[in-house]
Amino acid sequence: MAVFGPPPWDSAPRGEADRRVPCGRVLVRTPTLEITLTAVVVYSTGWMFELSAHAIRGDQDEKRWRRIGRIVGQGFVSLNGPGRPPTSHQDGLRLSVAYEGHPAVTTARTVETAPELLPPNASSFTGYWQGGSVLGNTVHAQHRAWLWPTPPAGPIALTLQWNAMGIAPVTVELDITSLN
Repeated sequence: MAVFGPPPWDSAPRGEADRRVPCGRVLVRTPTLEITLTAVVVYSTGWMFELSAHAIRGDQDEKRWRRIGRIVGQGFVSLNGPGRPPTSHQDGLRLSVAYEGHPAVTTARTVETAPELLPPNASSFTGYWQGGSVLGNTVHAQHRAWLWPTPPAGPIALTLQWNAMGIAPVTVELDITSLN
């Protein structure tokens, strides 16, 4: 019987046991926003990066706070997010990964480079909203990013950028030798 599902470059394999590697690495910390890489989840075909974003209102006026709640809650640039309005490339969270011998691959894509249009021999990095809430003066959201295929052992550079939140590109190096 054929099993239907997303292509391997679009999401983690269904029904496969994963190996969760907790990180707890703070990528960005400002007076009103913290973004943490909470874990890297290892699968046979790729990695899922799990992020937590937490924002507090601070001295934001009501209009700006509502916009921040929407941006932090939605996270990644969305082409056609089910049930969600698409964000623009200027508003969305962007991640990119680079490693030796491989060009950087990013979650910020145009329609021409959407996962379903990628050739099977190209790398893909797809961002997903996982969940979140806005409670009074705080926003908490969980986001995931699927990297396909599994990178080779060695260091990788993970870059985060979030223009709408005033976050210029921040790069951290992760030693992934032990993950494969």
